[in-house]
Amino acid sequence: MSLIKCQSFIQFLRGSKQFSSEDMSRAIHALGEIDRRFGHLAVFNGYLNPENINQILEYQTRHENLKFGECAVQMNLLKLQQVERLLKIQNDDLFLFCQAAVISKSSTLERMIELLQEFRRAQETPVRGVYMTEEDQK
Repeated sequence: MSLIKCQSFIQFLRGSKQFSSEDMSRAIHALGEIDRRFGHLAVFNGYLNPENINQILEYQTRHENLKFGECAVQMNLLKLQQVERLLKIQNDDLFLFCQAAVISKSSTLERMIELLQEFRRAQETPVRGVYMTEEDQK
């Protein structure tokens, strides 16, 4: 679902000519460069320090049945809410594309927020006089 929404957003940007082809290429290339590993995302979001990653990995070798996030929680390095947020980010292609667009300097954060709002409004479709979002139609 996330990938489909991201592809729809990219089509929206292309169709509305909101991004130049050079900016689009830079953003898509940057998306491929984003490290989706859990530890990297935790450091990028300020939840962990880089040295914590090795500590967690070492702990994980002694507790093979636990995932990285579970180890971090048991070690009191992350809270459960942070793990849940990171798991959502890790799987949210649309969020990561927007992040890539900002990192690649194809857009600013403020502009990406505006474009996402425009995209959301464009996704609303009239049904018998009532506007339904994509979420409502599920």
